[in-house]
Amino acid sequence: MKRSDYVQEFSSGSAVVLTNLLWRTFARLTPAEAEIWRGSDNFAAFPDSMRASLLDNKMLIDDGFDELSFIQRKYDDGRFSPKVLGLTIAPTIDCNFGCAYCYEDKRPGRMTAEVEQHVVDYVERTLPGKTSFSVTWYGGEPLMCKETICRLSREFIRISDANGASYEAFMVTNGWILTEEVAAELANLGHWANIQFTIDGFRADHDAKRPTKAGMPTFDRVCGNLIHASSVLPVTLRMNVDLINPDGCHKLLDHLAASGAAARIRVYFAPIHPFGKGCRDIAEAKTVKVGTNRDFARIELDLITHAEALGFRTAAPFKQPWLQQCQAVSSHSYVVEPDGSLQRCWIEVGEDDKRIGHITSAVNVASPENMRWMRFDPTRNDPCKSCPVLPVCFGSCPHRHVDGAPEEFTCNQIRWNVKDRVRMEYQKTHPEDIDELALPMAPPSQPGTTAFVPLSAISVIRS
Repeated sequence: MKRSDYVQEFSSGSAVVLTNLLWRTFARLTPAEAEIWRGSDNFAAFPDSMRASLLDNKMLIDDGFDELSFIQRKYDDGRFSPKVLGLTIAPTIDCNFGCAYCYEDKRPGRMTAEVEQHVVDYVERTLPGKTSFSVTWYGGEPLMCKETICRLSREFIRISDANGASYEAFMVTNGWILTEEVAAELANLGHWANIQFTIDGFRADHDAKRPTKAGMPTFDRVCGNLIHASSVLPVTLRMNVDLINPDGCHKLLDHLAASGAAARIRVYFAPIHPFGKGCRDIAEAKTVKVGTNRDFARIELDLITHAEALGFRTAAPFKQPWLQQCQAVSSHSYVVEPDGSLQRCWIEVGEDDKRIGHITSAVNVASPENMRWMRFDPTRNDPCKSCPVLPVCFGSCPHRHVDGAPEEFTCNQIRWNVKDRVRMEYQKTHPEDIDELALPMAPPSQPGTTAFVPLSAISVIRS
């Protein structure tokens, strides 16, 4: 037997907890067991009960089991599955906001009826034989083309039903147009898995970063729309975070919680990065101060701790990455631009030289534009393949690698805060250990007794 490559240890005082990031398991050790674990690889000499528990929870694995090969197979199965179809559709790349950090080249123009029909025809041709179909509405601001969304959604539901395939829809919106009336209209369509709003902190921070094109404030209207939409639609709030607005993000959490909406909103926090051709001006924007992912790692922990204390749902770090791969590197997923052109990554919407084809014709899979995405493989490429947090990161955003982002932005923040993130998950079902394992802001309690528990009992993935 041997140690798993993906075991993390976190401790405080006499308490030691092991977690396996690949197998999603926890094991709490006594002080004596922790000394044995740290000091010896003679596993046969471990106490029988300890060795059995470490094997059951896969802290120890068989000598012949190759974890990296297992990860590679699972990754390939998900990436190249012929049973799924995913489209991100941008019915326009125009927008009604003038965000300081936006990477997109906002062009006027809308998807025409002809292109809509081409998209329907493509789905009619492609969906037979597949079991699931997902669509993400993107932009620009997609709700500037609400009627296109409604028409195509009804067609997608019809085609999915006819083929016995599941269908779910997502949307990324700035929230300005998503009024009470529009929320009701979208809710009537059904099949929504998630609608993402973006609010960048409290009023002053948000309005400085995300005004209208005319420079007018947007916070109050968007925040009100979010609160209402959360009562009729599944919503997520994304907060874009830099080195200026963390305090404003905390204030926004308090504001939304005071409205009574916390339990209805899932929140996550994302660092502002200089990605895409439009982001080269970020350094000149007085309202944005970009930090590294290492900087963001601590900020994220504080925000997650605060959000969960207020009753918001947050994203657990124990995602199943081979089931949630980025569309940009999945073989049966594409981004559809307003004119029907296809891209791999939504960050590159509007970049004509990055296109890989058109909705009316076959994708040239051997083209340089397509192959630069297909060559991305964190399970086989350095340095990701040898990283101990590979099972919860999987290379992070592929665009960072493909586009040659600086090293300080390539690794996900979980590289630096993984132990605290898994500690937070552990404490949700083991409050007796909070006194010994607490992060700042966590309430004290009394340490408990030794226990070995499967991570599957901890609501690893919450919708």
